[in-house]
Amino acid sequence: MKATPIQLAQRITDKILSGEFSPGGKILEIPLATELGVSRNTLREAFRLLARDGLIEQIPHRGVFVRSLSARDIVELFAYRRFIELGALQYFGLDVSRTEAALRGMNQAITAAEQAARAGHWAQVGTHNNSFHHHLVSLAGIPRLNDNLTLVMAHARLAFLAAASVEEMHRPFIERNREILSALVKGNVDKATTVLTRYLKESEAKILAEMTFGVTADHKK
Repeated sequence: MKATPIQLAQRITDKILSGEFSPGGKILEIPLATELGVSRNTLREAFRLLARDGLIEQIPHRGVFVRSLSARDIVELFAYRRFIELGALQYFGLDVSRTEAALRGMNQAITAAEQAARAGHWAQVGTHNNSFHHHLVSLAGIPRLNDNLTLVMAHARLAFLAAASVEEMHRPFIERNREILSALVKGNVDKATTVLTRYLKESEAKILAEMTFGVTADHKK
């Protein structure tokens, strides 16, 4: 059974988020269609979906490129993350089974991130970090929030992948995730909220600083 444009779009998204396609990099249509075993028309429909979601740019007479985010994009993304993630914490404990499942998922994501970090697989650390935050948002029990977060985290991941040192960007947040989980296991939602607020502020600042450094460095060349 041939892949649908939606399925293809997800496979291409996975390639982008794994670092196979870099922010600002060109995606070659013919080689990718051959690799995925699909027609160019089907691939172009998948590109249309990805462009709609803001993950790629289709530039006439030039081709398809992985999107590079602006500082304004980053500020908006983190404002949205604060709204969704801090709000989700307010649902902690309202449904015992859902809360327990979320805590298990968060712990598994942290453990996997720690293992990936020890192996030096920093792109995988980013993937497990995304998983941690999805489990956190699942506390609310609203699937649409997780669907929305998937796209937001994909955009944020583009900024992390563009960083000069992916390790430097990701390493501090493994411990932050552990702090958040520890507070929640103890039922201390206020502390978890404080740590998550600081986490998001630091993460946003790191990305913006990296972008500023990159622009400055480019001007000096």
